[in-house]
Amino acid sequence: MREEIHELLEDDKIKENKVNDLIDEYFDIQSEILELRRNHHTEIGDILTPEQTVKYVVFDHAFKKRLKDQLFNQ
Repeated sequence: MREEIHELLEDDKIKENKVNDLIDEYFDIQSEILELRRNHHTEIGDILTPEQTVKYVVFDHAFKKRLKDQLFNQ
């Protein structure tokens, strides 16, 4: 998908319908990712206590942020 977007930028004529299709696809994928994350956290709640679930959510967020920060600071 990213390659298609880069190709669009290289083309002299950007077609509106192609751009709209890519935007729709991007947000569909983002929705799927969000739904998978929601299901994951719901299923975790079947195993962990509510306190453990909250700790996991906080840890997960902090871990991803630290990882992202480390990757971009190198």
